[in-house]
Amino acid sequence: MIKLVFTVIFFGSLLMPTPQDIQEITLLVHKIAPDCGVNPRLVLGVIKTESSFRVNAYRYEEGFYKKYISGKSLDELPGKYPKGEISESSEKILRSSSMGLMQVMGQTARELGYEDNLTELIKNPEVNITLGCKLLSKLLKKKNGIVRDALLAYNGGSNLKYPDTVFRNMEK
Repeated sequence: MIKLVFTVIFFGSLLMPTPQDIQEITLLVHKIAPDCGVNPRLVLGVIKTESSFRVNAYRYEEGFYKKYISGKSLDELPGKYPKGEISESSEKILRSSSMGLMQVMGQTARELGYEDNLTELIKNPEVNITLGCKLLSKLLKKKNGIVRDALLAYNGGSNLKYPDTVFRNMEK
């Protein structure tokens, strides 16, 4: 088995965000979420749950990689990517990773039409929030507006307590 090596350059602190960081993120959410038809409080609840407001949160999802990415060429996977800018192995790792404030999966970003370098999901909060809001909007429509069901789908469905955690974080 070939071990894939991947390096991400993190911009910003890996520490907890400052109150000013949270305020700026909150303003950005209130700007973006309504344009996607999503309640900003819901988005902020997802951000608190997923990343604790850490812009550069990153998690490689090995199970996702094995199930959906491994053994396939990029041409077989949905979504375009910036050919020549990134190696195929790095693109595959990024597609198998949850990134940024809303922990958007790279593959999901591609399926939503995002064609730029996926590291922008970590470096650029506006890109991350926009894609996360688009995904929430899509899932809310698919689940007939039932927020609990949309949140379960957002999180992959395996953690049945996830919606309750988001709801609690919306109250804070």
